Parts: sequence; structure tokens; C-alpha cells
Amino acid sequence: MKVKGIKNLIVKNITSIFRNTENIVKLLLILLCLFMMLYKLFPNARFGSIKDRFVSSESSESGTIHYFSMKGCPHCIEFSPIFETFEDNYEGSITVLKTTVSDTVKPPPEYKVVGYPAVVFVSPDGEITHFEGPRTVENLEVFARDVTP
Repeated sequence: MKVKGIKNLIVKNITSIFRNTENIVKLLLILLCLFMMLYKLFPNARFGSIKDRFVSSESSESGTIHYFSMKGCPHCIEFSPIFETFEDNYEGSITVLKTTVSDTVKPPPEYKVVGYPAVVFVSPDGEITHFEGPRTVENLEVFARDVTP
């Protein structure tokens, strides 16, 4: 009985609030201010900081090799098994990360990735080296050896 009375009271109060246009405008302004404050406090709350995804606790002291690919990209489809073979066989100290690029996840601008697939080495001090040349397991192994401090 009490629950029904409380429910009716709440519904009655909410209904009376929305009958008055001025109250609706006030409520919308309050919500807008609240969302603006939350956005200022947490600007990357929806997707997380993109840079933090790539410079993470997973990064090793020797640096990180990042592999960026796009879903549906024919070159990525061809190269991904090659990169996976490299990743499975790699025994060095560099951390290897794979990322599928999308509308919401992109490499940080300082990586200067212009096409996919892309393999980028980031040293512990932030120096960036791009993998170039024929896309083979052997060449990836040479690249990893060359960039290892």
C-alpha cells in the first residue's frame, strides 16, 4: 500500500514538473551543464585516451612494435598472417601490440601512419621508426633486431 502511494506521489510530482515549460527548460539547462562539466573532467571517457592505449603499462623497457590494420583492407588481410607468424615466433624483449583501426580508434598523429597495414616501433624515449620493405617474417625479424637497443 505504501509503495503504491509513493509511486503515485513521484509520478504526480514528475508530471507537474513537465507541465510547466519553464521547468523543462531549467531541467535541460541543468543537464546540459552537468554533461559539459563531465566532458571537461573526463574528455576521453567514451573511448579512453588514444595515446594511453599505445603508451601503456604493456610497453616494455625496450620499446613497442605496433601493428595497425583495418578490417576489410586487402593488404591487411594478406599481411596479418605473416605478422602473426612473426609475433608467435618473436622471442625478443620488445612488446608487440596489434590494433584494428576504426572510426574511433586511430594511431596517434605523431606516429605519422598514412596507410595500412602499418608496423611502427616506438622506443622507450618516444623515437618512432616505421617498418619498410617487403612484408615477410624474416624482414620483420630483422626490423625488430635493428630497432632493439
